[in-house]
Amino acid sequence: MVTQLATKYDIFFIQEFQAVKPTIEAVEDYAHRAGLQFYTGTGTAHKPNKTGIFVNPSRVTILGSQELEVEAHHAPFSTNVRVKTRAGDEILFQNFYLPADDKGLQADIVRDIVFSFDTLKGTHPSLLLFFGGDMNNSFENTPRKEKNSIMAIHELNHNAKTEDVAKYDQSISIHPTNKGVSSRRIDRLYAPRSWRKKAIKYQILKPDLISSTHHLIAVRFVMEPLKVVFVAKPRVQYPARRFSPPFNEARTRPIDQGFSMAEALHSIFSDGKEYIMLMACIRKHSPAFAELLMQEPANVRGRQFANVTMKTFFQTKKPEKQVFVQIEDAEQGTSADTTPHMIHIATDYYKRLYLAPAGLSDGELDTFLRPVATRLTPTQVRELDRPFTAEELLQALEKSNKSTAPGPDGIQFPVLRGYWEEIGPILTRTANEIMSTGKLPPCFRRVYITLIPKHQHKGSHDITDLRPILLSSTSLKVISKAVCYRLQKYLDLLIGPHQRGFIKNRRISQNIMEFFTMNDLIKQLREVSECSEYQAILMADFTKAFDRISHTYMAAVLLKMGFGDLIIRLLMLIMQDQEAQIFMNNCPGLPFAMKCGTRQGNPLSPLIFNLALEPFLLQLKRLKGIPITYQQVTLERMQYHAFADDVNIYLDDISDYKLAAKAIADYERVSNSKISTAKSKLLGFDPNFAQNAQNFLPFSQSHIGSEEVKYLGILIDGVDWTKFISQLPFRTVLQGYSHLDLVTRAKGTVIFVSSQVVYKDLVQCMSLKEVRSLDDGVKKVFQGIGKDKLYARPKNGGYGVMEMKVQLQGHRAKVLLHSFSSIQDWYTNLLRLKMLHHMAKILLNNERAAITSIAGLDWASFLFEQSGKFTRHMEWTFSPTERAYVVAWRQIVTCTRTFVQPLVWGSLPLNQIRDYITMMMELDRAPEDSGLTSEEILTLQATGFKSLSRKKQEEMPPIRPTKFTAVCPEAAPQKRWRKFWKGLYKHEWLAHSDFSAIHLFNFGSFVPLQFDQYHQATHFACHLCLGPVHLESFLAHLYNNCPTSAYWWRKVGMLQPMLLNFMLAPQDTSFANLRRLNWFVKVVRKVYSARYREAGDGNILEPLLNRLLVGALNRTDPMGR
Repeated sequence: MVTQLATKYDIFFIQEFQAVKPTIEAVEDYAHRAGLQFYTGTGTAHKPNKTGIFVNPSRVTILGSQELEVEAHHAPFSTNVRVKTRAGDEILFQNFYLPADDKGLQADIVRDIVFSFDTLKGTHPSLLLFFGGDMNNSFENTPRKEKNSIMAIHELNHNAKTEDVAKYDQSISIHPTNKGVSSRRIDRLYAPRSWRKKAIKYQILKPDLISSTHHLIAVRFVMEPLKVVFVAKPRVQYPARRFSPPFNEARTRPIDQGFSMAEALHSIFSDGKEYIMLMACIRKHSPAFAELLMQEPANVRGRQFANVTMKTFFQTKKPEKQVFVQIEDAEQGTSADTTPHMIHIATDYYKRLYLAPAGLSDGELDTFLRPVATRLTPTQVRELDRPFTAEELLQALEKSNKSTAPGPDGIQFPVLRGYWEEIGPILTRTANEIMSTGKLPPCFRRVYITLIPKHQHKGSHDITDLRPILLSSTSLKVISKAVCYRLQKYLDLLIGPHQRGFIKNRRISQNIMEFFTMNDLIKQLREVSECSEYQAILMADFTKAFDRISHTYMAAVLLKMGFGDLIIRLLMLIMQDQEAQIFMNNCPGLPFAMKCGTRQGNPLSPLIFNLALEPFLLQLKRLKGIPITYQQVTLERMQYHAFADDVNIYLDDISDYKLAAKAIADYERVSNSKISTAKSKLLGFDPNFAQNAQNFLPFSQSHIGSEEVKYLGILIDGVDWTKFISQLPFRTVLQGYSHLDLVTRAKGTVIFVSSQVVYKDLVQCMSLKEVRSLDDGVKKVFQGIGKDKLYARPKNGGYGVMEMKVQLQGHRAKVLLHSFSSIQDWYTNLLRLKMLHHMAKILLNNERAAITSIAGLDWASFLFEQSGKFTRHMEWTFSPTERAYVVAWRQIVTCTRTFVQPLVWGSLPLNQIRDYITMMMELDRAPEDSGLTSEEILTLQATGFKSLSRKKQEEMPPIRPTKFTAVCPEAAPQKRWRKFWKGLYKHEWLAHSDFSAIHLFNFGSFVPLQFDQYHQATHFACHLCLGPVHLESFLAHLYNNCPTSAYWWRKVGMLQPMLLNFMLAPQDTSFANLRRLNWFVKVVRKVYSARYREAGDGNILEPLLNRLLVGALNRTDPMGR
């Protein structure tokens, strides 16, 4: 029956097959009669193979079978066949049956295939891989013991460029593949990513008459596309290689300083076209020479991949270039499946979106903007209106994101930098002409709109589920960036304190600390006092927030805030005087005017949006808002929080609903903005809030604890640190992060892991156990690297990864440091008040001491008291996170004060407590009156609070390999290692050269000793030369005396083998020498390990011929590991 079922498919995997001789012969006979061929892998007498593959030879060409060189005890778990399809693809089909009980063996088997497939691919460079079977692990509800198996599968997917075929139909992929009640898919298939467009059907079936608890997974591919959608050639961009050797030495086209901006950009682009034409000519007449010229150093190619992957670490993966095959506009009832018609639908949609809104009377705008009272002074206006300088624009260019895609002119930021001496004066003149004339050069007006699917709507064809990316002139972006730097000086004056997005010295962490603390205080207040049943948070979601802003409204806002004519003219030109083209499948659509909105991707857009939003937020100041109350002391009433277009509106009672509804309606009318009724949420604090009737705000209502809602990326219920930490190494594999060189991986960890952890930890501080688990989780991302080497500074031989147990203490303590500043926000005042209140409780030995008992006390005594008197019973006053702040403070700040009870210590009336805190802060503004001694001030200045992990490591000695220095004591001097690591640092961290192999070798961890760790005898045969070797002299033999390694020494360019003493921390740290050493240690390790595998269960090794040694060396990349 199985053979009969197999006849329906070209390739058919079977599982739980007992591959003993009689069964194999019977199945082969059945297969032959059915016109099929049957293959099964090798096994042993005690462990027969459990897999098999049927192949239809009339549909594919069979090229080989069982070609992967796997370890003997891994062989019974898989079968492989190599075939060629009719479309010309050469592909290896690999059928797995991974052991159910031994999860460690699962990971070993898959990693063995990774190595073996890589070796086979060296012989067949175009080889693809299709693998799967009964994996006995799953990606859904993955138990901890299966993590390593899943990571190994991700490693194989990354190396072989394969993906789970379940992606073809996610509505099916959620179903189990056996009779189990869970949703675990333990049976899976993985196909080449390039085959996704060829897939036409993915099914999970239960065939009749087949007795098995497992279902059948069927995938059908066509080797020719069903429908061809026209995709044009990619648009021409300035070739970046023009600035790389040897072309960077060639003279660039001269640019006349009298040129207009358009003429100058045309001249630059013509220079790039000359390079393109030159390379086309060279390719035609000498392809080999062209290939030689175009070869980028391995470190450059690796760096490009590294930068992309590093930036996506712990973030949504950057989407691949999208080829659109269908577009729908559900609102208009239209759809298209050809490129011209799809562009037409997209153009029509965005033309409607960017239409000018209905006109407003000056009276309506004046009324709405009446609360805007802060204006720029004449001096500030003159500073904003002053002419641009070349130095100012160059600074803006240097700070721009160099990886940003160019606008329609195809010129990137690095190109502008390369031509700066000539283009700088022209761009400066153009910027000043824009301000003075009010005209935007034609070369700045065109904008391309490219579309990408929104992450949460993958698979949708609707135009509203696509995210627009606007590509405008990089030259205009440089001018915009310069304007940003000017505006930043005055935003603190113009923007209220609770709007914090994109504003200098305002932190997103302040928003989240306030938000989560406020929620806790509200819940506490509701337990002891009567509060409105309508008390709620409106989490407002703006629809197309940046795209909808009315230009008329924006101009009125700028005028109301006192901006000068010149800067208003410039800002409005950047918004108004542009036209867009849809750019889809590399084809541009017809241009259309953009009569509203600010351009996403332009550096000015976030700041313009902040200014546009501020009048709306001032309208919300009329609300009662939610009181921030501690022990009957109301510190403030919060009406809103804003970070970019994330706006929370805080409502106290039904009257606030009415005022908020009017403010929203007025703002939508005057600004053309729109708050989504479908996506915005009203979250109430009353358990029955969902049933509360109100007809002012048309948003869904629910209790704040009843659904998963995030604020600025953090769930309202808090951070699940256990889940975050357990997934840490797992998620790095998902992003391709584990395949980066170690230096780039370390950089990414410092940038992304550290920042994300700090951000979340300030809201919900981890316990000491969780922090240790986090450090262990980070360590797993760097398999084989010890913590001492991981944390050590790069100039000392380490990778500079932050030790979070140390690093977090500084960030936590810094929250309390703000209590000594002039900051007057309610959150900092709350911490000040709690410190005073706790002092009173301790002094009175009374947990219920009144808040009024704080007169005469100061928080400096709380923080600097040396005996720990005031850190007892902190649970009386502080939340767990606040207690963590205090603990961190005492760990890193030297406390020297002996507390003396004040002569005047008594009570304050409740209504004077807030003023008391303010009065103390007025005193604190003068350092001599701050309540701190000069020694305490110096202590705070010396503590630093930032980069504590780095400071700790800078005091440590350089890394030295213990075992190697024991074998070669002459290589032990610390001075020698410090000099070597500094030399290697310049290559790896500054020049981005990947010398991971020689780096790890100097840790003592990149040697093949691990392959002989089970040898009991002191004498054994070297796997390279097959000669006898003593265990104690193995390293000296392997690198200095082995005839095989001596051959490689000569081939990498060394006249004779380098003694082990000189291989360790070599004095010659030139690129050429490090490259030779890196190449040598890589090939020795790679071939030795392969020979060890080949030896297997006592197989006799053949001597290595010179041609095999040369082949191994040529297949080994000199760089990396």
